[in-house]
Amino acid sequence: PMRKRSAVLLGVSLVLGAFNADAREPSEKDRRAVLEARTRLINAMASDDLEALFAVLTTDHVTMPPDGPSMSNSKELRAWHEQRISAYAISGNWTSEDLQLQGDWAIDSWRGLTILTSRGGGSRIEMMTKGVWFWRRGPDGTWKLARSIWNGDSQGARAVQR
Repeated sequence: PMRKRSAVLLGVSLVLGAFNADAREPSEKDRRAVLEARTRLINAMASDDLEALFAVLTTDHVTMPPDGPSMSNSKELRAWHEQRISAYAISGNWTSEDLQLQGDWAIDSWRGLTILTSRGGGSRIEMMTKGVWFWRRGPDGTWKLARSIWNGDSQGARAVQR
């Protein structure tokens, strides 16, 4: 029994050691690269540039918007963005409150003001939002957004007359 237990512990240690061997210690260069990818994402959203937006997403990206179904990096997600672009211009400030890096993953907890301006001349919607963006470093070393989750704060949105 003791010999078997030791063999199991040794096996588990070897597996965990091999897993952790691939995890690189994040550097300041990694942190800057994630923040640069984050800036490209925000600029693409603000300029309604779908090609630039999708270039920052992983091929298996999943968006989880509030009060709606999850969408993967697909025709469905593209149609969702096209519908938003036709109805609203988006702007705001989404500030990273905490950026944690571990190996090839970065977790970006953010908060900010989201402003949706109606393209049809209606009221502007302002809402405090918060979310988490999960970034993943690809084999080529570039950081892309793998998961996007966000929601509004409890006060909800408020319409602002122009």
